[in-house]
Amino acid sequence: MPDNTRPDAPKPGSSGEQQQQQDNEVKDKERTDGPKKELWDLFEDFQEVGVFLPGFYGEPSKRLAHESLMRLVKTSEDMALAHEIAVNADFELKTPSEVESEDTLHSAVRRTMHTAYWNMVQEELSREPPSFVMAMKILNDVKKAFTVLLRGNNDRTLAKLNEVLDEATIQQQVELGTLDIRGITSYVIELMGKACCMDRDEEVATLKKQTDIVAILRGILETLANMKTDMANYVLHVTRQQVVRSSIAYEKAKFYELKEVSGDNFARTLMWLQRHVPVHTGDPAEQEKPANSEQKTTGQDAAGNNVGMKEIPPPIATAYVALLDSSTKEKDFPELLKLDEGRMHQMRIEALRLSVCATVLQLTVSVIPALVNQPDKRQKLTDRLIVLFDGCYSKQSILEQLEGMWAFVLKNIDEQQPLDTPQATALKYQIGQIATGDSAVHGIISNRLRTLLVAGLIDGDNVPIPGCYQTLRPKVLELTSKLVRITKHNYAVYGDYYAFLINELRRLTPAKESSSA
Repeated sequence: MPDNTRPDAPKPGSSGEQQQQQDNEVKDKERTDGPKKELWDLFEDFQEVGVFLPGFYGEPSKRLAHESLMRLVKTSEDMALAHEIAVNADFELKTPSEVESEDTLHSAVRRTMHTAYWNMVQEELSREPPSFVMAMKILNDVKKAFTVLLRGNNDRTLAKLNEVLDEATIQQQVELGTLDIRGITSYVIELMGKACCMDRDEEVATLKKQTDIVAILRGILETLANMKTDMANYVLHVTRQQVVRSSIAYEKAKFYELKEVSGDNFARTLMWLQRHVPVHTGDPAEQEKPANSEQKTTGQDAAGNNVGMKEIPPPIATAYVALLDSSTKEKDFPELLKLDEGRMHQMRIEALRLSVCATVLQLTVSVIPALVNQPDKRQKLTDRLIVLFDGCYSKQSILEQLEGMWAFVLKNIDEQQPLDTPQATALKYQIGQIATGDSAVHGIISNRLRTLLVAGLIDGDNVPIPGCYQTLRPKVLELTSKLVRITKHNYAVYGDYYAFLINELRRLTPAKESSSA
């Protein structure tokens, strides 16, 4: 009970008593919950939790320091960029305005900031007398941009440019009130017209017609940014073969940097190899070609240039092709192929499309034997099937497309073909089995495609196309080429590490067998 007899004791119901009760409640809460933490304290506590990497080969988990985590992220990003340049034939640099969607927050902020900046330039130039502080900075940026664009055998042009855009000279002209900024911008635009590629001629022509000085300065900077992007893309194009070779060495180096931080924590890669590569000593498949074979073969980069790469051994080739199986799950995808997961998914869908098309064609020929001697009709039907399945980008959409396929096929062969014959009923049933996964024919034809792709990884171009895929030959060769390009690059980078993992599996397997015995 509180002592209310003291002279200084607050009277019941007074504000003093209420304050004392609140103070007591706070003290009680602090005794039970501890002092209240600020947001920054909570963030520091979160940092103290850290990230732990799981152990490998029986090793304990280890804590990953914040600095190591940042280094790991940076290394991964660098590897991804180098890899994308090497394997993506369509890779090109783009300006932010080309990449971003107009309705994104980032794009809106960028536009707002740019508008605010150029409003400030407008305000400076509209003063009496005009201020050229920001304009001088813009002209200095223009000079730096041309230094990049005109490097090489353009010393005389650069000397003239530096003379026109000399900062001290411009400052002196500003002080004397003799600066002819329109004359300077006209010279710059004229030089841009000589240095730009044909795609930028229209932008330069628009600048020449512009009369507002702020719009001219803004247009100059934007066009110069586009010109630098064009130049970078041109350099990438002409040096792609060298880039691919450098990328392999670079990715290798970055991977070992990554491994220093993460260790051998690639569990899905290990399981993937374990499923497809023989690990038992004395296995015939093992003796056929060692996993760390140093034989060289000719691969191709994204642009189709020949590049010497390590030859892929059959077990590894089989493992690569197995990733194109439509039953492959994301959680089973190996970490060391993660950079190509999107491309592998596209090829997986393409492989399913090809196998389904080939199966439908074979089933149709079995129902209408006359098609055996009508190659033109078979090719025409194949082309229509390709068009029909080209819009399918998932396994489900491909299987859904099979609904009513039997009628589509029969009517494409002969519009007068009745749909109530025993042959039509049989075709409907057999095509329906593809959708349910019960088609033995589809299983055989899919297996032939996998065999073809494995042979393509091992033997290159000397691979015969099975009869069931003859009408699909261009598509099959295109798929094979894509797979060869990606897997050759992957094996060139990680082949030695795959060999290490396989050797570890072989070393550990006998121990497991003896312990279980």
